[in-house]
Amino acid sequence: MDLTRLPQPLAALLVALSLLPAPLAALAAGPLYFEFALVEDFEQGGESLFFEGQKGERVFMVTAGRYQLDAGRSVISASSTIPVIDPAARLSTTLELISPRESDSPPLYGLILERAREEEGVSLVGCGISGGRAVVFELDGPGERPEMVAEGAEVKEPYGPVRLTLAYFPDRLLCYVDGELAVRAPLPPYRPKGVGMFVAGGGVLAADDLVLQKPVFRAMDLTTDFSDLREEAKRWFVGRAGNAVYALREEGYVINTMSARRPAVAMPEGGAADLSLSASLRYLDGDPSVGFGLFIRARSDRQGRMSYLRVLINDLSGVVVQLHTPKGEKNLWGWEISKLYREGEENRLRVEVFGRNLYVSLNGQRVAALSLPEDLTIQPGRFGIIVFPGTKVAVSHFAVQVHDPAILPSGGGEP
Repeated sequence: MDLTRLPQPLAALLVALSLLPAPLAALAAGPLYFEFALVEDFEQGGESLFFEGQKGERVFMVTAGRYQLDAGRSVISASSTIPVIDPAARLSTTLELISPRESDSPPLYGLILERAREEEGVSLVGCGISGGRAVVFELDGPGERPEMVAEGAEVKEPYGPVRLTLAYFPDRLLCYVDGELAVRAPLPPYRPKGVGMFVAGGGVLAADDLVLQKPVFRAMDLTTDFSDLREEAKRWFVGRAGNAVYALREEGYVINTMSARRPAVAMPEGGAADLSLSASLRYLDGDPSVGFGLFIRARSDRQGRMSYLRVLINDLSGVVVQLHTPKGEKNLWGWEISKLYREGEENRLRVEVFGRNLYVSLNGQRVAALSLPEDLTIQPGRFGIIVFPGTKVAVSHFAVQVHDPAILPSGGGEP
C-alpha cells in the first residue's frame, strides 16, 4: 500500500488548530521556538486579512504588491490591525514611509499592539521610527495623539524601507530594526486584542511581506484517558474544522473525517524534539485503507509549508513511518502488514524518538527501529494525533513524555 494515494496533509497545521494559551509556568520559561502563523504577501487581487476601503479621509488598500495606509490628507493617524489573543507573539514587516508631510513634529510610523486594559479600555502601544530613531509609543485609542515612551538606537534609513519587528510578552515589548534589538519598554497588565500597522496623520505607509509568529512553549508530560470530559475540553479542540468533527464521547476523543478533504490533526499545547508518544486508537467507520496515527516534530516555514514525521496504521493491519517536507513525502519504513494489529479492537501505537533514532511499537511489541536521514535537521516541533480523510477514529488514551534535556533557543529572540 502506498501513502501517496492520500491527500496532501497539514497545509496549515499550526494555524488551523491553535488551541489553548500556554500556561503561566511555560510563559516564565520562555518559548521553545516561534512558529509561522501568518504570512501575508499582499498580492494584488488576493484576499487580505487587513481592512481595505476608506474611513473618512484615510484610505486602506493593496496596490503594487504592498498594503498602504494613506493618511496623507488627514490629521488623524491611520492604523490597521488583525485580531490576536496570544499572550506573546511577534509581528514583522518591511515598511516604507511615502511622502511624509512637513510639520512641527517628526513623522511617525511602525507596528502596533492593540490591548485591552480594565481601567482604560482599549489602548495602543507601538514599535516605530520617528526623528531618525527607533521608539516605543502609546496612544489612548485609534485616532489619538501618540506619546513617546522610550527612545532607542538611531536608524540609518529613517523613512525606510526597513524591516521592523514588534515582539510582545505579558510584561514587555521589544522593537527590532533590521533584526537588531533597538528599543524596549515594560508593559502593565493587559489582554492582547490585535496587531498591525500605524502611521501618524499626514503620512502614507507601505507595508510588504508581513509575518506573524506565535511561540510554541516547551511541552509538559501528559497522560489522559479522556474520562474527565469537562477537563479534557480545555486541552483538546472540540468542534468542526476543515469539515472534520472533533468530539469528546464516552468512547474517548472521536475524530470524524468522513466528510473532510484534508487530514485532521489534534495536539496538546507545546513542542519538543525528543519524546515518547503513545495513543490507544480504535477504527470506528469509513475506508479501512485510510491511515491514522501520530505525528511528531511538526514545523512550518514562512509559506506555511509543513515538515514533520508521522507513524500511521490502518484497519488493513498496515504500519508505516513517513517523512513529509515541502518537497514531498517519503516512506522511511513500510507499509508493512503487522500481525500485531487487532482488527475491530483498540490498538496501542507508540513512537519514541531520540535524536536520529526512531522506534515504533504496536500493542506493546516493537515493530520498527530506524535511523532518520542524516540530512534531516533535528528540531523541536508540535506533536499529536492525525487522521486522514475518509474514516472515523476514537482515541481512548494519550500519553507523552518529553525527553528534551533543556529548552532550546528560540532563534534570534530576546537577549
